[in-house]
Amino acid sequence: SPAVRRAEVEGADGEAPTHVPNLWSMSIGPKLLDSFGMSVSAGRDFHDGDRAAGARTVLVNEAFARRYTGGTTPVGRRLRYASEAASPEPWLEIVGMVRDIGMTPTDDGEAPYVFHAAAPSAVTPLVMGVRVAREPEALAARLRTIAADVDPGLRVDDVRPLDQVVWRTDVSLLVGAGAFVAVVCLGLFLSAAGIFSLTSVSVARRTREIGLRSALGASPGRILRGIVGRALVLIGSGVAAGNLVVLLVVVLDSEVELSFVTHALLTTSAVMLGVGVLACLEPARRALRIQPVQALKES
Repeated sequence: SPAVRRAEVEGADGEAPTHVPNLWSMSIGPKLLDSFGMSVSAGRDFHDGDRAAGARTVLVNEAFARRYTGGTTPVGRRLRYASEAASPEPWLEIVGMVRDIGMTPTDDGEAPYVFHAAAPSAVTPLVMGVRVAREPEALAARLRTIAADVDPGLRVDDVRPLDQVVWRTDVSLLVGAGAFVAVVCLGLFLSAAGIFSLTSVSVARRTREIGLRSALGASPGRILRGIVGRALVLIGSGVAAGNLVVLLVVVLDSEVELSFVTHALLTTSAVMLGVGVLACLEPARRALRIQPVQALKES
């Protein structure tokens, strides 16, 4: 089954390697590419030598080339897996590129993949893909009979159509992603509610001050700009400090792409600042409706 690993891709013409925080990796046996219609678009396919012990060759898909080599052919480039806790693994040479194909229903072929040549004896348990012209359910019982004829000790544990296999994989991924999104949304809602409450209370406590300024001739627009500006400075300082901490954690130790985190932080920052502005408007509006004479008497 596919795995996600951290890697780096060799740069062209002596350029620095490109760091890849999330790269899909899969070991495949002979004829799998043919079974799934993944033809080679550049370079070559695996041969028997690539399945020998110590071979350091891989294939990549076109999505890999679009994302990490600027759309140019990656054949001849090298990549290696890396981690924060250990030294990088040996370099692997890219010998071919295959066309994109969605590996799951939620993958439209945009995920970058690296394929390793695996000898059948090196994969446990062995997952075999069989391409059939008829309904796959009708072949399930026949496959067990064929396996028993080849070797009585060969056990076929599970036979399912591919859409059922990837559906289970996608459901588990979507459930995990959905739970994460739900937690983030809840945290964002609670943070926004807290900012709204604190800001509105803070502005409401300045009702007498706002009334006195109005009585002394300050225009409503100037007063409102002062109130909103003060709130934005306070909220902006907190948001900036929080964003710096998150970015520092991501840069030092994270499997998440920095670009994705940056977009998320920009969105949440805009939400927080917008909530702060809205929290100022209603208390300020009520304060500005106080009659100047009443404000002077109460002072």
